[in-house]
Amino acid sequence: SETRYYKRALAHLKHEKLLRGENDIDAIFKRIEILHDSILANGLKSMKEWPEIDGAHWETLDKFASHDDITVSIDRDGRFMLQDGKHRLSITKLLQLKSIPVAVGFRHKKWVDFRNEIQSFCNKRGSAYQPFTHPDLQDFPVHHDDKREKDIEDKIPNKPGSLLDLGSYFGYFCCYFSKIGWKCTAVEHHKIHSYFIRRLADAEDLNINVLTMSLFEIPDREFDVVLALNIFHHYLKTKDLFNQLTEFLNTLTVNEQMYLETHHPEDQIMTNSYKNFEPRDFAEYVASNTDLPKITFLRQTTRNRQLYLLEKE
Repeated sequence: SETRYYKRALAHLKHEKLLRGENDIDAIFKRIEILHDSILANGLKSMKEWPEIDGAHWETLDKFASHDDITVSIDRDGRFMLQDGKHRLSITKLLQLKSIPVAVGFRHKKWVDFRNEIQSFCNKRGSAYQPFTHPDLQDFPVHHDDKREKDIEDKIPNKPGSLLDLGSYFGYFCCYFSKIGWKCTAVEHHKIHSYFIRRLADAEDLNINVLTMSLFEIPDREFDVVLALNIFHHYLKTKDLFNQLTEFLNTLTVNEQMYLETHHPEDQIMTNSYKNFEPRDFAEYVASNTDLPKITFLRQTTRNRQLYLLEKE
């Protein structure tokens, strides 16, 4: 009752300008308070879940009530625009909820075309190689689960700095860690992969530095954290590649941590390779060439591969 909005609403009523078709603004505010208290206690539920919560309905039920979720549209770049539900959205922002259910009312044709591009590309290998952080791309089947980033997030420094992702593919890890404050650089020599990284970063308004080049061509080689997930074993195939990898590691400055995911020695792609380390031996080789002597085994990942954390003592 002390807000300017309340006083303005009263003034409107005096001139017979009804507020949302009502002449009792206290009743309107009471329903909004009920909505607030319900979201505070239970989180924001979709309309299909609301009937389970007493007092949750704050508007008069009608034939459209079951569709009365927060509704968004998705623009040509994949960004969300509010279509309906300003009260609920405002409350969830005030309560700082991390995620909420929404209904998608419209998708721009160009965004649908981009989704189809991803689908077509992924169909060639049967699934997406990595998950996606964009909420409208969660329906694609993926090859890797989302456990690795959770392992990394549990160990990574609390104060975000610079992060290098080697062999970034579609840039999932850069998108993920960019969202929590890291300054991310994605290295991906494949031009089509780099195209997808840029489009996906733009869709979520993320500032990711994308380098379309071999890791041996990276100009700036000092980072706080480096992700080397299923990448270094590709450079064990020949003596020349192995020597280039060793030189690269010796010129790479890692201030905090490296996360190394190794291959399995019996992988078919390692047949007749110049070098074929056992996982722990591979971790020790990388550690000895990057001045990161502390090696911690984190867990076994897909296809019997292993994830290690390399750090300074």
